[in-house]
Amino acid sequence: MPLAWPKLEYEPRKACQFINACCVLHNMCVLGGVPYVEDDVQVDDGYQVIPLQQGVTSMLNKARAVQQGIIRRLQN
Repeated sequence: MPLAWPKLEYEPRKACQFINACCVLHNMCVLGGVPYVEDDVQVDDGYQVIPLQQGVTSMLNKARAVQQGIIRRLQN
C-alpha cells in the first residue's frame, strides 16, 4: 500500500525536536484561544473515524493517564 504522505527520515534527537516544537505550538494555540478547525483532507488509511467530541474526550483521558504515569515515574 503506497504512503499517502512522503516519508521523512530523521535521527531520533531531531524527530524529538520536531515533536516538542509541535507540542509548544499546540499549547500556544490552546492558551491563545485559537479555534480548532477540522481539516478537509480525506485520507483512507484504514482507520475508523470517530466523532470529534468522542475522540477528543477519549484521547484526552488516555493522554492524562500517560501524563500521570510519567509524573509518578519522575517523582520516584
